[in-house]
Amino acid sequence: MIIDTLKKRGIKYSETDIDNKYNLLVNMYCVPEEDAAASIINYYSKSGFVSMGPKTIKISEINAPDQWVTIEGTVVSIYPGTSPSITQSGLIRDDTGVIRYVIWAKSGHAPLEKFKTYRLESVVTSEYNQLFSVGVNRNSVITPLEDKSYVDLDSIRVDYASNSVNTDIKSIKDGDWVIIRGKVMRIFDNTSPNIEQHGIIADETGSVRFVIWKKSGIEKLEEGKSYEIENAVANAYNDKISIYLNSTTTVRELEEEIKVDAIQTEEFQGAIIKVMQGSGIISRCPECNRAMQKGICATHGHVVGKKDYRIKMVVDDGVEYRNVVVSRELSEKISGITFSEAADIVANTLDNELVRATIESRILGRYVKVVGRKIDNTILATDIQPLNADEFYQAVANLLEGVDVTSSPA
Repeated sequence: MIIDTLKKRGIKYSETDIDNKYNLLVNMYCVPEEDAAASIINYYSKSGFVSMGPKTIKISEINAPDQWVTIEGTVVSIYPGTSPSITQSGLIRDDTGVIRYVIWAKSGHAPLEKFKTYRLESVVTSEYNQLFSVGVNRNSVITPLEDKSYVDLDSIRVDYASNSVNTDIKSIKDGDWVIIRGKVMRIFDNTSPNIEQHGIIADETGSVRFVIWKKSGIEKLEEGKSYEIENAVANAYNDKISIYLNSTTTVRELEEEIKVDAIQTEEFQGAIIKVMQGSGIISRCPECNRAMQKGICATHGHVVGKKDYRIKMVVDDGVEYRNVVVSRELSEKISGITFSEAADIVANTLDNELVRATIESRILGRYVKVVGRKIDNTILATDIQPLNADEFYQAVANLLEGVDVTSSPA
């Protein structure tokens, strides 16, 4: 009915655009079919032509936010879903560059397929951390281009890696595709179902957090071993760079051990503001000494663990904070609860949370000086000394000396 009417009136139209508008009105807004058809016919009759969005531009020409553009490109990477408001996000490229795309859930559009080429009409540009992206919304039109591609699939892995054979960790920038050679310094306890593993990897120039997505198919890395990681993407959050390993990333274990940056020792003073989950009685793998989760070592699987005692806490000096991991001996020292006493609480109540809560009730708000090995924002404590309030306030005053705290942001 709609197409026949438009044909009779000699009005140009797009069947894809008509279908999108019709589905939006009928299925999302529950408009009666006859009213939806009349609305679409009226829309085209008033305009006299189909609005196909702005002229197609190259990705490299996108240089400002809040613009309506049309681009063509091949999907080269798809990110794991992290938000219910997003149907899909990933990277799309043409012959001039690569840009992130986001398909908003309310747009009604289906996810794109990796290595397929599309025209994205009437998408909106955004800017974050000086990087541009395009958003697919309910007014956008997605058209598959079956006979077109902007990538050489045989060389896609190399094409999206850094131009350097190897990238120094300290030189990694937000948005880079990198190849790094480094040594895994630490594996973190995993708390996200979307993440297979995350930890810290280092070379002679510095260290960086790495994340292996669950859907990547990449096997877990081992603490203390050296690897070459090729075609990982760098992302910044709160000015902290992380590298993300996805389905296009390759990992190769190295026979030689990568030399790492000299061990950084830090002295940090502040107030204990939180005792984190994972404090109290824990089980460690007898092979690698890593903390286990529910009887499973991230590297060695199901093993009979050995009991240990630790505190994981957050220390804040009023300007910044550190995550502090405290060994058994120091945990006993600062909490006043011995390993045996903590183990008895767990044995009698089957509740390690009670141990954590008891520790927190005793040390929360204390001022301490922590000394230890610093990895990223974490200190592996080798010594902890109590401070009185006057000592702490003086330390903060020294830290703030010369800082204009009266000025306000523009």
